[in-house]
Amino acid sequence: MRTLIESLFIGLVSLVAFGCGGGGSKGTNQLSFTVIYDGNGNTSGSAPVDSTKYQAGQSVTVLGNTGNLAKTGDTFAGWNTQADGAGTPYTQGQTFAIASANVTLYAIWTTNLTYTVTYEGNGNTGGSVPVDSTHYQAGQSVTVLGNTGNLAKTGDTFAGWNTQANGSGTLYTQGQTFAIASANVTLYAIWTTNLTYTVTYEGNGNTGGSVPVDSTHYQAGQSVTVLGNIGNLAKTGESFVGWNTQANGSGTPYVGGNSFAMGSENVTLYAQWSPLTYTVTYYGNGNTGGTVPVDTANYQEGQTVTILANTGSLVKTGYAFSGWNTQANGSGTPYAGGQTFSMGSANVALYAQWRQAYAVIYEGNHNTAGTVPPTIYYVPGQTVTVLGNTGGLGNAPFAFVSWNTQQDGSGASYLPNATFTMGTLPVILYAQWNCITYYSDNWSELSGCNIEFHVQDTPPGIATPNGDCVLYVPGYGTGWPGISTSHWGTLDLFEGGSLLWNSPGDTDDYGTAFWVFQSDGNLVFYDPTGSPIWASNTSGYPGATLAIGGCVYSAAVNGCCIGIAAPGHPDLFLAPPNK
Repeated sequence: MRTLIESLFIGLVSLVAFGCGGGGSKGTNQLSFTVIYDGNGNTSGSAPVDSTKYQAGQSVTVLGNTGNLAKTGDTFAGWNTQADGAGTPYTQGQTFAIASANVTLYAIWTTNLTYTVTYEGNGNTGGSVPVDSTHYQAGQSVTVLGNTGNLAKTGDTFAGWNTQANGSGTLYTQGQTFAIASANVTLYAIWTTNLTYTVTYEGNGNTGGSVPVDSTHYQAGQSVTVLGNIGNLAKTGESFVGWNTQANGSGTPYVGGNSFAMGSENVTLYAQWSPLTYTVTYYGNGNTGGTVPVDTANYQEGQTVTILANTGSLVKTGYAFSGWNTQANGSGTPYAGGQTFSMGSANVALYAQWRQAYAVIYEGNHNTAGTVPPTIYYVPGQTVTVLGNTGGLGNAPFAFVSWNTQQDGSGASYLPNATFTMGTLPVILYAQWNCITYYSDNWSELSGCNIEFHVQDTPPGIATPNGDCVLYVPGYGTGWPGISTSHWGTLDLFEGGSLLWNSPGDTDDYGTAFWVFQSDGNLVFYDPTGSPIWASNTSGYPGATLAIGGCVYSAAVNGCCIGIAAPGHPDLFLAPPNK
């Protein structure tokens, strides 16, 4: 039955159509309406298309899902005039009369029921469970995953999956399939227990502390890391030194951090003990040179310790070593090398002690070879033992004889090993040089000439500078100290075979004249009164030698020429090249 409004509307439309068509003939401008189908969120397929142009009141037959519309996880459930399903619902084949407006029919979807498969580690201690993100519909096939996350459980082996945690349900292994029912499924990891072994620690007579506890269950072949003394095990009078597989120490020894491979039986590790020992360590306490003594002994309580001396020659610039002290600042117990004390129950540190000191400095004083002894610092009042010529100082043709507090020898003189008391000022000791007397008594080497060559500190009756060397050449057939003026020619100075200088005249002209080798390296010719009449200026010629150029006037040994040669000749007078 049409409603009154519908009838009036149709009549009105007819009148309009009649008026426009004219003469009651059929109209050509009548209004028409469409029916449109909407997928409403479909994920595949296509909505039906109704190409009919409907006039108001005309009957519409609803189409089916001819384009195979689909939506993931949902099922097609018909059409509705509202997208949210709140309008008029229609199914395929139903009809309705179109009103005076276009119509849109929206696909209606009902959500499918789906189910999940969840994997559970069931006590695993490592790895991760597989994840199956699929939503299965009832009856859909499920393929069981393997242990893709490397699940592990200490002491056990992975043996598959089960629908019950205690293994009483259905057992599945990787790749098996099953049809899911209308419920979610949980698959539990199943573990089989391996044979395992333990490591137990034993105090072995400890009087305090506690043994470590290793709660790990090891499989045969698994690596075991030995624990340290983490429980502070202690035993009166003894110190912990490690572990052993036998209580008496006759087994395999271990210390914390060692490792071994577990065998096929439990292991017990026994604490090992040794008497407590303590050390003595020496410290330089600001030294600038030398090394501290090292005492490698391990002392038990009550044992006697002998203090070491400054065996490593510790030094500190401007200071002298004065012993050891248990405190760096000297406020503890002082000790000297050779003293003893009884070891207590703690390690001992001994610190070098230093006192303000002053240097004893050795100076070569024109040396041409060698090195001076080292500088040593002494505290005021300390006994200084003078060193010898330890560095082989040389100043040919002079020889080292002593040290002196003045360069010219006018101060206090000290022989090696002499002693003096240190004052409050530095002391400089200068090397002192002098000559050595040699005689030539090898007549055959001197071509049969009965001649003596003398080198003396001071010629008879003549004063010469300290440290200079004097050459006397006695005449043939005469005794010391005179020189026969009728028997000698010139005196020549050579270096390496080259003539550097010859005397201004025969020695005959000067009677008892003499030659002086000065400590500065020069050669000076003195007349019989001791007045210098010629100087050689031979400084810088350390290899210079003398030769007598004339010949002895003698009927027995006529024409004999005598050479006075370089240092090292066993029968001639020149001093050897040393200090």
